[in-house]
Amino acid sequence: VTLGLILQNQEDIVTGAEMDGMMVSAKYTIGATTLKGQYQIADHKDGEKNTGISAGVDYKLVKSTKLYAYYTSFDIKTDNKDKDYLAAGIQYNF
Repeated sequence: VTLGLILQNQEDIVTGAEMDGMMVSAKYTIGATTLKGQYQIADHKDGEKNTGISAGVDYKLVKSTKLYAYYTSFDIKTDNKDKDYLAAGIQYNF
């Protein structure tokens, strides 16, 4: 199991608007398959909270090649637009 954590604070130099962010992630490998998950939140000081969640899987074919797929969903309050992404592909390291 691999766990990750990122904490963030940002301030706009011109407006002074602030935002605190956090992202947690985990991955777990079972044989040639790696399961991945991630959750993130952006807490704007004006009360808006944007969140995102991702889930994915990698499958190692050989040492240099893997197949991957993931789904990500963002709940974005600041512009009232939710965004969803689905991807699949092959990665070859040479």
